[in-house]
Amino acid sequence: MNINDIFVTHKVNGQWTTPELMPAPISTDAGNEHCPMLLRDGKTLCFASQREGGFGSFDIWCSERQADGRWSEAVNAGPNVNSAGSEFHFMEDPDARWVYYSSSRPGGKGGVDIWASRHLGPNMWGPAVNLGPLVNTVGADMCPAVGPGGQTLAWFGGARKDSLGASDIYFTSQRNIDRVLSASGTP
Repeated sequence: MNINDIFVTHKVNGQWTTPELMPAPISTDAGNEHCPMLLRDGKTLCFASQREGGFGSFDIWCSERQADGRWSEAVNAGPNVNSAGSEFHFMEDPDARWVYYSSSRPGGKGGVDIWASRHLGPNMWGPAVNLGPLVNTVGADMCPAVGPGGQTLAWFGGARKDSLGASDIYFTSQRNIDRVLSASGTP
């Protein structure tokens, strides 16, 4: 166990069980795993990790739950999602078409931006698309979350004129995000 590991708890008869460490291949001694996201297929767990074999500091890795309940070896999400920077807070939209994530990759608006990649199939992702100035600023914009019903995208941001503190919660209509993604030319 290290600074960050992933734990799981289950709701049984309306009560949450005691959290249990998810062992390797999910949590490792060197990876500092965090920000888990179970994809819409119900069997693919993606998370951020500093384990060996990545493209940068923290990368997105995915593991699939097998029929016997064990998890497969984690596979790096590849260069369309991961970069020499850090990627984390991986979030899939309700239709499993796009994933949104925080990244410090080159080409962003600030220190950390929110990016999207098209979900093309099992652990296959389209090129990274920056969500642009409607979402991203020169500060840290991160932790994307799709609202109930998939009609809004929310995130933490702090380098805005209307900020009330170090980091506020912002949201925009999914239609605005769809316009950015459509303009990117990514199918």
